Amino acid sequence: MQIRSTFKNFFYAALILCATLTANAQVDSSQLGFSALQAQANVLAGQGKLVEARPLLLELVQRVQATETPDEEMRLDFTYFLIGTSYIQEFVNSGNKSLLEETISWYARLESEYSDSMKMKDMVFKRIDVYRVLEQETNAIKEMKKILSGGYPSMRLSYTDRVKLLKDITQVHYAKDMLQEGLPFFKMLILSFVLHAHLP
Repeated sequence: MQIRSTFKNFFYAALILCATLTANAQVDSSQLGFSALQAQANVLAGQGKLVEARPLLLELVQRVQATETPDEEMRLDFTYFLIGTSYIQEFVNSGNKSLLEETISWYARLESEYSDSMKMKDMVFKRIDVYRVLEQETNAIKEMKKILSGGYPSMRLSYTDRVKLLKDITQVHYAKDMLQEGLPFFKMLILSFVLHAHLP
């Protein structure tokens, strides 16, 4: 009986300790200094734990936006990208498509405020995938056409990027039974293969 009682007391103490640690973790983001906050967010993001990093990232955004004269080191483009992508990660785990609307919203902020960002290409390619998951093929086609026509001046496409885009836009047109509209992109895809095959 004494052993059982001791074990029970130990179990309850462990539960209280866990609850205390959890409560402390929940208020940490607002109590951390800016550098420490940024460091913790970077660690979680580096581990691929974007959903867990999101509260820290949101706190970073709030603090930077509250700064009257933020300097270049306080750019939020990568932070916006991570927050938007965190909702993709959460969607993959939950299947809740409404989360992807948050992705689109944060990606739009990145494009609006930091059109010169190095994350623009990653963001735009992910946004195309999001549109397709949401069955917003019109938006996906519009985005791909904009890229292929040079609508993003800061974006440089590799051969692999271009081929992927041409494959995807051809596939979307085919799936929507828009064969006539998709034919020019199919021809461009074939031409890309032919030209690449003849490169030294």
